[in-house]
Amino acid sequence: MNISRQVLDSDRCAAKISSVLEHVEKIEKDLSYSTPCKSEHARRLTGSYYTPADVSRFFWNEFFRLCKIETPDKARYFVETHTFIEPSVGAGSLFFSFIEKLFRIGLGPSDISPVHFYLVDVNSEALNFVRDQVLDLNRDGVLTFRNISYLNSNFLKCRFESFVGAPMIFGNPPFIVNQKDHSRWKNCFADFLNRSLKIAGEMGSVQLIVPLSLTFSRDYCELRHSLVTNKRAVAFSNFDNVPDTLFKSGKPNQSNTNKANSQRCTIVTSIPSTKCKILSTRLNRWSKKDRSKVLSAPSIYLDVTKYLFDGQIPRPQNSQVLSYLKTARRCSNKVANHLNKDGCYEFQVAGVARNFIGIRENSSSSTNTLRFADKTEFYRIFVVLTSDLFFDYWLTVGDGFHVTKSAIINFPIHERLLSGIDSKLLTASKLWRLRNRFSKFKHNSGVFTKSYDFSNVSISLYPMVKDIIFCHHT
Repeated sequence: MNISRQVLDSDRCAAKISSVLEHVEKIEKDLSYSTPCKSEHARRLTGSYYTPADVSRFFWNEFFRLCKIETPDKARYFVETHTFIEPSVGAGSLFFSFIEKLFRIGLGPSDISPVHFYLVDVNSEALNFVRDQVLDLNRDGVLTFRNISYLNSNFLKCRFESFVGAPMIFGNPPFIVNQKDHSRWKNCFADFLNRSLKIAGEMGSVQLIVPLSLTFSRDYCELRHSLVTNKRAVAFSNFDNVPDTLFKSGKPNQSNTNKANSQRCTIVTSIPSTKCKILSTRLNRWSKKDRSKVLSAPSIYLDVTKYLFDGQIPRPQNSQVLSYLKTARRCSNKVANHLNKDGCYEFQVAGVARNFIGIRENSSSSTNTLRFADKTEFYRIFVVLTSDLFFDYWLTVGDGFHVTKSAIINFPIHERLLSGIDSKLLTASKLWRLRNRFSKFKHNSGVFTKSYDFSNVSISLYPMVKDIIFCHHT
């Protein structure tokens, strides 16, 4: 077949798969219910978050870019040397978007038809739906798959007969809290990831959509360690859940804005490499009007291979805060050193944040109380916690919502940074004196809460750490 004819066929087939994808997205939400009565409780028990088409396309664009699969020849070699396994296929959004991606890159039906797939799901209705779509593609003359195995089973228990080449496991596993003593992990997604890594071995690849907690929670410290081995490259593309959400369905039966919005997520990719390499993005936030722009652009990763600050996979807000944490990780001086539990000077730090770290005067169950022995220490830590550097640090090591006492007291204060802060104490005292100008009120359950938002007038610490970062790099 000549090249122009193959390109024409590939484009025609890709257009057909695109229409299937749109159909899949419309029906997948219904299929995420595993009971005829469409019980929200049952959906929560199965951990079903359906994958929108734009997320599926982003998912594969990232994988192909990370693996440097840029040409038809490279894509052809990739599919010829792998067996593809989807542990929880749902209505097939990720499966069909993969086929679409292969067509878009220039492969034809004869390249794709022989590819080996295992499509797994506990939901027989969803699995039958995918099978029907595949049969329709055959009847429409788009392509005839010859090596698809449909397994109505739990991925954690099912067996795979054989692989052609290396396994490639991809998907959006269920997010279900495990029953006590049923697993070493708190959530079922970790069991899926753990088994996927074992199946992949040294030569296979894994790409899954998982909760953001994989990157920071102590519950998954051991799992993070198993991800970061000597001959693997691992990438984490991280997503917040406000203002827009990666998934379009929220958590069932929740009226609370934060909980009703869908899960904060990470797309984790693990591929063979000659040496260990760890990449991570910032905690991405975007508005709905920017959704198509965000999901059509490549992720911007920073190299966090040598990050040893706190045992996390950080979500570095920028390269400067990452460099500062690498430099200051051995600092003995932290915010904790400046606190005094019996001090007569104090302020409160709001226990949650979005666009600024809220400072308060009145304590409550939702604040962190900080006490100081004198005004100097009070203003020093006031400068730190209202600064741009601390806010970016919080986004880098936090979950994007909770401001924990641990994150506050463990912020490192390099000796050069402390010197710069001390030169700004007069400005800090003035800002505190004028604090009512920066009041913000929040109404919750009939109670008004006042916080101070100093973000637009705070003292920037980045100029102060510039020399520290420069010395670290040189």
